[in-house]
Amino acid sequence: MKLRALLSACALAVSLPSFAQNTGVVSIEPTLTSMSGIGVFIKGGSEPGDSVLAPTTLSVAAGDRLEFNYFYADTSVAPQYSFLGVYGDSGVVVAVDSSIAASLVGRTWESIFTSPSFSEATVFSTLASFANADPADDDFQGVLALGTYLGGLSVDVNGAPRELFAPLGTESVLLNFSQAVVNGRAILQPVPEPSTWMLAALGGIAIMSVVRRRRR
Repeated sequence: MKLRALLSACALAVSLPSFAQNTGVVSIEPTLTSMSGIGVFIKGGSEPGDSVLAPTTLSVAAGDRLEFNYFYADTSVAPQYSFLGVYGDSGVVVAVDSSIAASLVGRTWESIFTSPSFSEATVFSTLASFANADPADDDFQGVLALGTYLGGLSVDVNGAPRELFAPLGTESVLLNFSQAVVNGRAILQPVPEPSTWMLAALGGIAIMSVVRRRRR
């Protein structure tokens, strides 16, 4: 009876409201240059239009670590993420999947981001505006278009197309352009929702109960 009650509680935990669902912790650690005008990119679905670039007014100096909570919407597939920002007078920083970063080092912006509508200068201008103004005042359509473009990107790595950005919970590498140079690391780590913690805890208790009963 006790085991049945525990299993019923597990089922209840799954149905609980997910008050903290889709919460993530961002950590950005540049090592070479500062990073400002930071935008958080989320590819949240199977279509490019499901992607979004959310501007912030945040910045972080080289050698420091920036951490903050980020809330993102429900998605139809496992989401990918990136961070974009600027440095110096014209440079753009992009976070890419750590598994492909080495193959991108030394490549030019134009060889990776091939759309003429999103030249490095255009993207720099958009991101720089994040650092100097209230994000609500920025060009919404321009930001939306950039997010949609990023959501459709893949790159050629050793003759095979690969996704450019990292899945949530895996580390990414910051690359400084025009020619990609490594500038530290970053991650967007999902925070489990309360019902997930409860389910895991109750599941562990249920397993312990089964083990004890078998020993008897």
